Amino acid sequence: LASSPKLSAPRSFSSTRARRIDQAVAGADFSPAICGRRTDRAARSRSALPGPRRTPDAMPKPKSGEEAKVPLQAVVLADSFTQRFRPITLERPKALLPLANVPMIEYVLEFLASNGVEEVFVFCCAHAEQITAYLEQSAWSSTNGFVVHTIVSTNCVSAGEALRLIDHRHVVRADFVLVHGDVVANMDLRRALKAHVDRRKKEKLAIMTMCFKPVTRQLREDRIGDPNLVVVTDPEIDRVLHYEAHAAPSDFPFSQSAAEKQKPRLAPVALDASLFSDHANVSVRTDLLDCNVDICAPEVLYLFTDNFDYQNIRRDFVVGTLNERELGNNIYAHFLEKSEYAVRVDSLRTYDAVSRDVAGRWTFPMTPDQNALPRGERSTYAHGFGNAYREKNVDVDATATIGFGSVIGEGCVVGADAVVNASTLGRGVVIGKNCVVDGSYVQKNVVIHEGATVNAAFLCEDVVVHAGAVVGKGAVLSYGVVVGAGHVVADYARLSLATQPAHDVDEYDSDEDGLEVGSLPSDGRRVSLGGSGSGTRGRGPPLRGR
Repeated sequence: LASSPKLSAPRSFSSTRARRIDQAVAGADFSPAICGRRTDRAARSRSALPGPRRTPDAMPKPKSGEEAKVPLQAVVLADSFTQRFRPITLERPKALLPLANVPMIEYVLEFLASNGVEEVFVFCCAHAEQITAYLEQSAWSSTNGFVVHTIVSTNCVSAGEALRLIDHRHVVRADFVLVHGDVVANMDLRRALKAHVDRRKKEKLAIMTMCFKPVTRQLREDRIGDPNLVVVTDPEIDRVLHYEAHAAPSDFPFSQSAAEKQKPRLAPVALDASLFSDHANVSVRTDLLDCNVDICAPEVLYLFTDNFDYQNIRRDFVVGTLNERELGNNIYAHFLEKSEYAVRVDSLRTYDAVSRDVAGRWTFPMTPDQNALPRGERSTYAHGFGNAYREKNVDVDATATIGFGSVIGEGCVVGADAVVNASTLGRGVVIGKNCVVDGSYVQKNVVIHEGATVNAAFLCEDVVVHAGAVVGKGAVLSYGVVVGAGHVVADYARLSLATQPAHDVDEYDSDEDGLEVGSLPSDGRRVSLGGSGSGTRGRGPPLRGR
């Protein structure tokens, strides 16, 4: 093939990947087809599975005069297929980690339900039994007009494999919403859906609409450390022509010159000259944040099935589709308004940023004082001065200080002269006297004894920090960890009682980054993902105890 001038060499495909895909297919629980219209190319794919496919002639047809109604569907990927939240995710699925004391999957399900989605397929991989049990016991299992299904496959190692398995299940019957289970959004999805549907009526090869949020460089780099994204579009029709994500500037080596040490180097951007000759207007944008909310045609699933080397949705599918122009498939962009919000929590740094934005009310109405999440559960948060939130039955000593942007769950006890600032305390947390908890995330039933200091750290359930201990910046203490009296946990240390797996050198999506919990600039600037500018944190006195 390589020697033929008319044929190109096939994509490389490792035996390890082939083995993993075969295992994933073998481990999936396949149900009979619901619908099965396929392209000829897909029918010839080596991915054909046992079991009959329904042809268009064999499909149930609506009665005369009736029009079949297909509910608006969504696919939620409840696994990130990365290791950024380890060692926490060795014991709990990321989608169930609390953000402002609410499991992250609640935010995405509420977002979809409020925008008219009627049927959701939640794809579960790691800790699938925990996610399935949670959904079965939640109010989502009995919500009228909103049906949640789970699709389980414990052998998948990438988003591409997950979408191939969903395609083989034949559950997606029309254009659908594709979103990750760690997205927090209040955007108007109906507006993006309408634009996508109208475009599809005119252009059948408009297979995807990607949502972007215009942001500032300060927000993207200082606040969340997001990759430097370059998106080239045709501004007249918002068609995406080029998509390229570089590592954050801080990840590039600095020059040895003292004069250049403060100027991190960015990778050069190379654009195909034909983009400028084929389009009258071209817009090159570096001010966009990828919301990871997509509206897809069923053909997107077919393309994943046809291309087994598509593992990552952005790096492989989006870039590959844009490069294979001869196939005619097009991707379009939808830009959020200034008041709209949609961010994926893909690292501890973005976890910190989004948590602060929830407390800062940029995600309204998804704020603690609305007491709407988790759906069906009782919560009693009240909004106070400085965007501080407290549930009922909280015992805060009169001499304790509760700072701006704090969220305190029911049953918490804060001792005398303790300071809690810009932190989230889960239900049942006990803070001893003279403790300092600053910019940290403390899950339920954690006990911090007298005189201890926790600075910009992540403490999971049932952690105990004994008297006088210090937990350094960016440290992660997984479930049940106990820190002895007077002990100092180093900055960015990760402690866990769980058995650590051996490193997998063939990991598809090992997108490790500089993990940092306390990402608020040291000068106190308040930059939010919900707006395009910066502001200042409140300058008034912090809240005192009762």
